[in-house]
Amino acid sequence: MQNVKVVSFGASSETVRMLSGMLAEAKAGRLMGLAYVSMLPCGRWEMGTCGVAAKEPVMALGALQCLKAELIEDALNLVE
Repeated sequence: MQNVKVVSFGASSETVRMLSGMLAEAKAGRLMGLAYVSMLPCGRWEMGTCGVAAKEPVMALGALQCLKAELIEDALNLVE
C-alpha cells in the first residue's frame, strides 16, 4: 500500500469556473440539487447534500456511485 501525501494547493480557477457555471444553472432552474465533497486545506473536507439530492437520497447515491467509479478509474490510471 502506498503512503498518501496531502498536497497543498492554492486557489483553483477551475473550481471557481465550475462553481460559477453551476450557480448560473441553479439560478436558471436547471440544477436542482447537489451531493458534494469539498476539499479544504490541510487534508480536511466537508460533505453535504441539498435540493433534490437531499430529498431523493437513492438518486443521490446512484449519482455518487457513478462518480466513485470514475474516480477509481482515474486513480488506477495514476499508478500505471
